[in-house]
Amino acid sequence: MRANDADLPGGGALRLYDGSGPLVLLLGGSAYQPGTGRWSAAMEWLAPRLEAHGYRAAQVRYPSRSWRDLPSAVDATHEALQLLPPVHAIAGFSMGGAVAVAASASSSASLVVGLAPWVPEPIELENLQGRRLRVLHGSFDRPLPGVPGVSPDHSRAVVERARELGIDATHQLVGGGVHLIAFRLFRQLFPAPGAKRWLRMTLDVLEESQSR
Repeated sequence: MRANDADLPGGGALRLYDGSGPLVLLLGGSAYQPGTGRWSAAMEWLAPRLEAHGYRAAQVRYPSRSWRDLPSAVDATHEALQLLPPVHAIAGFSMGGAVAVAASASSSASLVVGLAPWVPEPIELENLQGRRLRVLHGSFDRPLPGVPGVSPDHSRAVVERARELGIDATHQLVGGGVHLIAFRLFRQLFPAPGAKRWLRMTLDVLEESQSR
């Protein structure tokens, strides 16, 4: 699967994969430790599989890898959207869920997909007005000592807040899912247990939006 990379003004990067079909912008998660941003393993794994089902993918690499630099991730995504053709959907994993919500207002996306999303309250859900929010969350996901995670209760509360604003929002549990879709080991990419379930449910919500 070929891709073209472009540097963004604020220090991030945009990767646009070859292919055709509705464009899905993929936004990865973050880490606790500071450092230069990295390409998301989860989104690297999802991109070619979305292409195999008729979608084109793009991905943003944030300037910083730390969740404490959330504003720079949002800025990088705004910069990427200015370079991309119209985006059908934005899918964000973990902190990428917050970035997706924050950046959606400057996009053409009619659908925002949160994959185990972390969306703190300062992020304005009003950005989702006129769009659909579909949240998928691993049933076993939760923060543990030394292990990052986001409780499904957190994303369920986000969906409830969105519904109070009149936004079309749903929440589904990924049975047996944890806070991981794919990972790198010795520079090799591996799917986490349950990755195919994440893919199937992501495709379901994308196909639902196509049928409307």
